Amino acid sequence: MIEFKLKENQKKSLYTLQSDVNKYYWTTFYILNILDVYSSLKGLEYSCVVEVNPLLPKRPHRDDLILHKAITLPTIFNSYEWSNDEVQLMNLMLTSIVIENYRTIEDIKDRPNCPKNN
Repeated sequence: MIEFKLKENQKKSLYTLQSDVNKYYWTTFYILNILDVYSSLKGLEYSCVVEVNPLLPKRPHRDDLILHKAITLPTIFNSYEWSNDEVQLMNLMLTSIVIENYRTIEDIKDRPNCPKNN
């Protein structure tokens, strides 16, 4: 019996697909990341807004944001066998980030002391 289990485990690939996680959750994850980049760029159009992600400069260029996501997203996706609950939790956190980005934009949009950058 032990020998049989060992043989079975040896046949498993070292590389696994995230097939156990609902594809809808991963699709939502990627869409939310796109919305995060978009809303961050919209917010950074204003002179008083800075990026709060410690891995990025305070006023990152569009390419910095895209490169950051291009490196971190595949790393996150492939580094671990995610469960539905874990991906949903990440989606919840990303949703709150996107909402906060848009809330910040709405709050500062009409402030005279925070003009839009040209």
